[in-house]
Parts: sequence; structure tokens; C-alpha cells
Amino acid sequence: MRLFTHLPLIAIVIAGLQLGCEEDVQKQTLKEARQAVKASQYDLALKKFKALLELAPDDYNGLWGIADVYGKQGNVIEQEKMLNKILENEEYKKSFSRILMPALEQNYVMQGNNLLGADVKKAEEFYRKALELNKKNALANSNLAELLMNRGDAAQRAGKYQLADDSFRAAIKLRIASKLRKKLKKRAELSEFFVQRATVLPIFEKAKADLVKAGQYDPKTKLFKVTVEETFDAPKKKSANDRAQFQRKGMMKLLNSITDLVWKIADKKRTDDVAPIEFKASLLKGLAKSQELSQKGKKYTYKASVGIARDALLFHVIDVKAGEYKKIKAKK
Repeated sequence: MRLFTHLPLIAIVIAGLQLGCEEDVQKQTLKEARQAVKASQYDLALKKFKALLELAPDDYNGLWGIADVYGKQGNVIEQEKMLNKILENEEYKKSFSRILMPALEQNYVMQGNNLLGADVKKAEEFYRKALELNKKNALANSNLAELLMNRGDAAQRAGKYQLADDSFRAAIKLRIASKLRKKLKKRAELSEFFVQRATVLPIFEKAKADLVKAGQYDPKTKLFKVTVEETFDAPKKKSANDRAQFQRKGMMKLLNSITDLVWKIADKKRTDDVAPIEFKASLLKGLAKSQELSQKGKKYTYKASVGIARDALLFHVIDVKAGEYKKIKAKK
């Protein structure tokens, strides 16, 4: 009778021994898997981690180990699946989010990079997924900005100016380096001009015939022509700066004439408080050759004749139509 009395106790002992053996096997398998990872034997490591999951299907070390190895192999698709599987476990999501979230974030960036040449839209989706997890992710921001800039450039070449403008401005909103932001802002200014030019061209076409007749526009070269000749009285007291002073006055006369032309095309009356538009010398074609300051007796005469590219002038017509122009500062 005593023999039968002790049978349940023996069963418990045997079960404990079996459990201990299983735990030992799991620990040994995990140890071998980690050793394989250190030795860069990733196929063997995967085999060991999967063997661990056969013993304990929900074991975090096994799940994370497989995800980590997939990442090291560059198998980002399978890595993403495994990471999301781990995150389905609320306990793991809470306890290991500092490891899992950055890994998934990096995974999305890598998937975006892999798809850049094949599927740009899908690449954009992955970059945005990474930014949803961490809006400060430097690679996701810069890579997405480059993607949007390239899209804008392509759209601009194809004449799709609104798409170009939208792409550049979306890129500007990202957390990117100042150098890249400046580059994008220049592109956005150009794309915005082309978008707005569509509203100004009909106005220009309306005034075009009169401009051609007045010799102010050459339809063949698409250049506006502005010519000035201004005479100044020589000062009573001569100084070494006289010529430079009259040169500046002559140049101001030229800029005022160009500004008048801009307002004329915009079909608006320029008021006395409107400051002259400052054009870069590089935009005033022929200035270096035509600009002349001569003296005859007590008179100085300034002459200049320049050509201005159509779009360079229409850019300012857009500003005038929008009410965006500088005014002369009142003297205190």
C-alpha cells in the first residue's frame, strides 16, 4: 500500500525534472543562437532561435532574436513581420518598446531606401511610417525631402508646376538641414512663379502689341528693352566723387524706368511712394556695354540701354498684382 501512496509524489518529481530539462534545453539553445549571432553565422542563428520558439512559442528572446537576425541579413520584409508580431503582445510592447520601436523605425527607413529605384510612392509611404513613430528621425526626414525634391524637379521639367510647387513645399516642412532647406526654397520660389505666371500671361499678352510698337519688347528674343538718357547739372564745387554720384543717379533712373514698365504691364498706376525695384546687374543684359556717363561743360549725361528676360520682369508683375512691393521709407 505504501508503494501506491508515494506514486503521485514520484510523478511530481519526474515532472519537475522534465521541466528542468526543458528549461536547460531552452537556455542552451538561446546561448547557441546568441553565439552564432556574434560569429555572424546568421543562418545557424535563425535555426537556433526557431528551435527555441518550438520549445516556447511566445518566448521574447526567440522572437526578438529572429527579428534581429533578419535585420542583420537585410531581410527587412521578414523583420517587419516579426517586429509587428512581437508588438501584438501588449506586455512585450510595454516592456520592450524602447528596443522594438527604434528597430521598426529603422526597418521602415531601410525599406524606403530599397524601394527608391523601383517604387517611389511605396518608398514615400515607408518614410512617412518611420516619421509617424519618430518625427525627428534624421534619415527619414532627409531621404523623404530628397525624394520630394526629385519629384518636384521632374514635375517642373514636365511643365506640371503645381505638382512641383506642392512637392517642394512639402519637403520644406520636414526636419532637414538648413543647406537642403535653402535649396528647396529656391526651387519653390521658381515653381511658385510658374504657377502664378499662368495668371499674369493673359495680362502681358493684352499689353504685348503696344509694348512691341513702343520698342519696349522684342518677341523674337523675348526681352524687354529699357533705354534711359538723363542729364544732370554739375555741382558748383567739384569733388572726386562727382562721377560716382551721377553714375548712381543714372542707375536709379534706369531702375525707376524698369519699375514703371512693370506697373504698366500690371495695368496699375504707380504711386509716388513706390520704391524702384532692385534688379541684379546680371539680369540687365547689355548694361556693361551701353552704360555711359559723359560730361560736357557743366552738364553730365547718363545713358544706358538694357534687355530684361520676359520671365524676370513678369516675376515682379506678379508681385505688383499681389500688392507685394516695397515703398519708399519716409524720412524722419
